[in-house]
Amino acid sequence: MEYLRMQISKGWEILDKAAKQGGSTQSVDLYLPRGNGNVKRSAALVPLSFCMSRYPDQLKPLDGLFGFSSKQEEYNGAKNSNLSKKHFDAMDIADIINRFYAYASQSLFFTKSITEIAAIRRTRDLKTSPVWFVTSSRETMSQGAQDVVATNLSLKVKGPHTDAVSEHWLVTRSQASKEGFPTHLQPLFPLHRLPTPTFGLAVHLSAKSTIRSSRLFATLPLPVSISLPVHVHATWILAQDRRSIRYDAPDAGNQRPLDTQYNEHILETAIAPLYIKTLALVLAHHPKVIRLFWPDKAPSGPSRIIATKLYTQIISTQEPVLLSAQKKPIAPSNAVIQLPTTPLAEKQSLVGIPLLLRGDRTLVEFQNAGQLKVFASHRVNLAKLFGHGVVVSSEISEAFAENLVKQNLNVVSLNPQGMRDLLAQHSEAIISADTKATTGDLYNWHKDLLKFLTLPTCPVRIEDLADLPLLPVVGREMVVSLNYTRSGGIWWRSQSENRALTNVLLQLDVISVDDLPGELQRTTTNDLLRILQLFEKLNLSPEEILRMVAPGDWAAFAAYLKAWFTPYHLADLLATDFQTLNKLPIFEGRQGTRLLSFVPASQVVMLPDSVPLETVAGYLPPGTTFATASPELNAILRKSQGKNRNLTLPNLFKRLRIPTHLTPDDETSFLSLVDLVATHHTGHYDSEIIPDGNRVLRRPSELFDHRVEVFSSAFESRPDLFVHPSFRNMIDRLVYLGVNREVTSQRLIECIRAVDHDAQEGQEVRARFTMFPSPHLKAVYPNIGEPTAANVVQHLVSLINHVAPNWHQSSIVLIDIRSVYTWLQNQNHAIKAQLRSLSKLPLWLNIDSVEDNWIWRSADELVFDITHDAGGHFVVRNFLDPDYRSLLLDVGAHEYQVASLPPQATSKTEIPHPEMMRSGWNELRRTGQLLDICFQVQGQEIQAHRGMLAAMVPHFKTAFGGSFRESIVMTEDTDLPVYPLPEDEAVSAFAVQCVVVLARAEASQVELLIEICRKTKKQNQWI
Repeated sequence: MEYLRMQISKGWEILDKAAKQGGSTQSVDLYLPRGNGNVKRSAALVPLSFCMSRYPDQLKPLDGLFGFSSKQEEYNGAKNSNLSKKHFDAMDIADIINRFYAYASQSLFFTKSITEIAAIRRTRDLKTSPVWFVTSSRETMSQGAQDVVATNLSLKVKGPHTDAVSEHWLVTRSQASKEGFPTHLQPLFPLHRLPTPTFGLAVHLSAKSTIRSSRLFATLPLPVSISLPVHVHATWILAQDRRSIRYDAPDAGNQRPLDTQYNEHILETAIAPLYIKTLALVLAHHPKVIRLFWPDKAPSGPSRIIATKLYTQIISTQEPVLLSAQKKPIAPSNAVIQLPTTPLAEKQSLVGIPLLLRGDRTLVEFQNAGQLKVFASHRVNLAKLFGHGVVVSSEISEAFAENLVKQNLNVVSLNPQGMRDLLAQHSEAIISADTKATTGDLYNWHKDLLKFLTLPTCPVRIEDLADLPLLPVVGREMVVSLNYTRSGGIWWRSQSENRALTNVLLQLDVISVDDLPGELQRTTTNDLLRILQLFEKLNLSPEEILRMVAPGDWAAFAAYLKAWFTPYHLADLLATDFQTLNKLPIFEGRQGTRLLSFVPASQVVMLPDSVPLETVAGYLPPGTTFATASPELNAILRKSQGKNRNLTLPNLFKRLRIPTHLTPDDETSFLSLVDLVATHHTGHYDSEIIPDGNRVLRRPSELFDHRVEVFSSAFESRPDLFVHPSFRNMIDRLVYLGVNREVTSQRLIECIRAVDHDAQEGQEVRARFTMFPSPHLKAVYPNIGEPTAANVVQHLVSLINHVAPNWHQSSIVLIDIRSVYTWLQNQNHAIKAQLRSLSKLPLWLNIDSVEDNWIWRSADELVFDITHDAGGHFVVRNFLDPDYRSLLLDVGAHEYQVASLPPQATSKTEIPHPEMMRSGWNELRRTGQLLDICFQVQGQEIQAHRGMLAAMVPHFKTAFGGSFRESIVMTEDTDLPVYPLPEDEAVSAFAVQCVVVLARAEASQVELLIEICRKTKKQNQWI
């Protein structure tokens, strides 16, 4: 906020014009004396004694504060003074702040740079919120008077505990030169350090009524009220308290002080001319509020001077401050103001006398009857429809207006002929016609006119004007006459008519007219019959209707129309009406997979209740249109006696077109169809409807329940005898359709035959006992009937080579294979050893789960305890390991074992020199120092010391002999020589890794690693 800072020091008073706002210094337009050359000053230094003598009241508020006395000519500071003892609490401070709002709300009228005044408080959470504020925006108006500056001022004000509101003001300013003042007043300018005199008025444009109390301003508001409707600003000479202007009463000699004469001169000569120009501006830009700012007669004081001078000067002014009879601005000097000079004699005619006050506040001459009519009745309604110039002013009482009607003048009451005259004189003359085009504004005007004509109090009826186009057409810029509507082809729209019906009629080019109040034209028939009669007259085909009407609008209309499809309403329809109804495309249908959004009832076959159309649409005859069941369609079919078009469930099932084979893409839709049949069909279903395991559609009686163990075991190899897995979740309901679930004697025989057939196909034909061997025979031949190892092996080879390929992953074959493996596992070592000759044959099922694809491996290819397949060797899977581990090892499988390390020596005796060397090598390996060779084994890199390897393993000594150099010292960034090992030898990789991965070995373990390498070499794995 900007302010004038006053400081008192020693014998001086300092007035500082600089004020800080947001950290910057700005100048304010206040009354500081100017220097030589009329240069503005930012501060003034005034002797304290001068202020005490000239403005004693100015220093009184400081008296007693901080040791200051207004009676002393020098202020020595507040060293020995005490602070004021007056107590202030939070409420006192809030009251002080709120009191400033009354002045702040008016402080932006005549300031130049200030745009906002606000009181802001800070909450405990350090957020700020306004207590009150006043913000402004200014826009300079362009106008002719060069000596007046007009500004549109928009304020947004928010008082304490109130909401923000907007205000609009007009502020006018002018100025006068010092030389224009009387000579005896000239010395006052340097004495009071007065700047160039300026004057201003503030007019409240958003006021609702005349302002009775305003203020005087000296840039900022003074606590001086005046009885004018505008605020007044001027360069006043202020009183000693700086809170009012000098306006002293005359002394005994009827003389006033010069300060008072100066202020009075401004009131008489400067304010009134500015007031007149301000009124002209308000009339030009805001004529509706001009009356609020004409001053009344003031009782006394400055207000009286301004009002008196205003009305004295306004008679001769050239400023347009009045309105003429044609409602145009006019200057009073150019206006003729009629004043009655001769009273009217009794019974004298009023014709020719301009005393007829119309509603537009213009005075016109009375005329003879039959000439330009002015209406004295229904003035409010007629003024809204035809303007205030056609009625007598509302300021004239009803009784007086009725008397004027009786004088045989042009003042008349409303009647049909008078209404016709008004309509003929309208801007768009309304004369006799069937139809008439109109615009948007006139369309609404016709609706208002129609409302007035249908009022009970209106003396004119619509029938009196039946030949005039007065009825607005719904949705079109067009009006028609009442006679035209009686000719037929017009739709009378009720006030409660459904919007969907209205939209459809508009798109079908049907002329619709709103029903008149009192249901003058409303028939007694219901909407359904009226709609059908209308469509019968239109005679449109379903294709033409759907081409003319938007799909969304027709769908809404169809939903509205279906609400009438009840037996009660349909019973009253004649044959022609019902025929029209059958032709309306208002139902949804399908032809095969093609969706038809709208089809007539005469073209559809209705499905039974609870049968979704989308479920069966793809399996119905494509040449017939089917529709979902609905009460509306059912009511129409019953009345039309179309029984063959109202399907029952048995008839529907007979019409189904079931394919012979089910594709995966059709599985979901067909699942819904089977569910529908299983839900609604009673008894056994005698047609192909259920897909088997091969997706072939079969009769339910041809399939078996997979949950019956006898069926699932006997027909395991026959997926064509079981329901497809995707349909088994409804197996209980499919049983009711005929799926075999009961194990009858006939079914049991079929199972036995199937098992026997599978056994003949899946096993070798061997001799069998017709009866169990007798005890005597068992005693003579203990092993009779028991196969030899050779028989079992031969059987195993036959199972794998001949049976398994023809019975893909059969559980029966799997059981036989497992039985053979188990029998061989339980035999002694000698019998197992006989299988070594077959170690190269793929006789072993190497899988993790019975669900995996079957893979056969030879025993020589299988290796236990390795982590991945490599070099023609394969990991033993869970089906064989661990159940058949010993069997596989006996018949030629391989096994890798990591020997357990001997315990470390704990003797505290002195470590031998060789042991010390091994320990040193190991330490180098742990820290990765002096490494000079790298092995690559199956993509893995292993770093090591060539010297240690050559000393420990003869094979490495021979291999490194050609390139070994003791002088090689490798650093961290040096590339090591690479020594590749045979990638197809897993044993070699294992041995090398055991030697060179030294982080796993202590010094005492080196001998064991060397022994492993020796064994590896002995097996010729290094060549």
